[in-house]
Order: sequence, then C-alpha cells, then structure tokens
Amino acid sequence: MIRNAAQVEPPAAPSEPVHPREGEHRGPCPALNALANEGYLPRSGRVTVDQLVHALHERLGITPSIGVLLAKVAMARLGKAGEGGERVLDLADLVKHGFIEHDASLTRCDAHEGDAAALSPPLLEQLLSLSKDGQTLSLEDLATAHQLRVKQSSAGGHNVPFKAGILGTFEAALLYQVLRGSGAVAITDARELLGSERIPADHRPRDIGWGALLLTSARIAVMGRSPFSAARRRADELSASKAPAAAGCPFHHAARTAG
Repeated sequence: MIRNAAQVEPPAAPSEPVHPREGEHRGPCPALNALANEGYLPRSGRVTVDQLVHALHERLGITPSIGVLLAKVAMARLGKAGEGGERVLDLADLVKHGFIEHDASLTRCDAHEGDAAALSPPLLEQLLSLSKDGQTLSLEDLATAHQLRVKQSSAGGHNVPFKAGILGTFEAALLYQVLRGSGAVAITDARELLGSERIPADHRPRDIGWGALLLTSARIAVMGRSPFSAARRRADELSASKAPAAAGCPFHHAARTAG
C-alpha cells in the first residue's frame, strides 16, 4: 500500500511554470526531476520511498516491483531523517558518483569533467542528432548514442567502469520504454523530458516491468558492442568526428538547488 501520496502537491497545470523554486532540490535524473517539477513528487526534492514508488508507477508506468527496489536501495545508501522522522531521499544527493550517477551518461557530463548533475545542452543535441529519420529515436539510435558516449568518456585513457556501462544501457532502456510509441521515441518528447525536464502532456503510461526493461537493456548492449552491428559501426565513425564530450561542461558541481 502506498502511503503519503496525499502529501504530494497536486501536479502543475500545463500552463504553470515548473522550474524549481528557491530551496527546491533536483538531481542528475531528468525523469525524477520532471516528477518533482510537476508535483508528482514533492517539489522540495525530498521524497519518501512510498512517494517515489507511487509517482514512478502513476506517471511513468514503472511497476512497483522495480520502483520499490530502486527506491529502497537509494534510501539505504543516501536516505536521511526527514522533518517528521521518516527517512527521505534528497534528489540532489543522487549525484554521488558511481552509485546511480555514472560516466558516459546520454545527457550529463562525467564527474571528472564537470557538473554531473546538470544537463549538458551539447550532449542533448548530440543524442537527438543521432535520429536516422529526423523524427524519432529508434532502439538502434539509442544503442549508437550509448556506445558513442562510452567511447567519448574513454578518450584520453579514462577508465569507464563496467557498472557505468550497465547503468548507461539501463538509462537508455528506461528512456525508450517510458516514451516509446510505435516502436520509437519522438524527438519532441525526448527533448521535453530531457531538456525541459517535463513529462510530455499527452504521455499515457504503460506498465513497464522487469522483463521489458532487462530485455531492452540487453538489446541496447548487444547492438552497441557487436562489431557486426550497424549501431557499433556508426558509433565508431562518429567518435572520430564528434567534438570532445566535455565541451560545454561546467567544471564544478553544486547541488542543484534553485535560488
């Protein structure tokens, strides 16, 4: 049973501004930031396990079996006592490197390059530019994007941990499963979620369970790493021509607190 749902502020109307106000915290995950921006999570950015599980399922379709595990693992590692004594997770604390935040993110700089919590506009544009049809991001496009980011992150001899690669495929799989329609993700929807940190107004969540998420992650990994795949060949070609991934990355980190 989900408790505390009534404590969450009502979602913002489409016309309302959703940018964080003074004292409201955000982290490196655009989906969680969007849930907080729109009031599905407390806009303060300090959330309970039950609030996370409820919001992930209600608005994004991520089933409670996934939400509970992710929320409890994060809370065990980063949770702290809230005002009422119940443990809460501060979204800004998710920037802890190597836990959930990871190298080779699709839209965030590596921690050793700069601020790993904030959106990197050049990386967002790089991701969207990989659309083959100019309208959508297919699973192959996302596999190319992930593999390209791994190559960029590895430039100069930097070691990209195995865990970071796994988290990167999970990141791309979540994006695909949450936003996909007719087998691909619309560029407009990807830009709204990743760039504006807002859930597309016409988004209708479908249940996303472990099977779909793990299978999609595995497909992205195989397409990105197989030397015979189009995604791998494309990433190899692009890695030699793309600007350094650190371009546009601020060389500091401050907790994402408005004000």
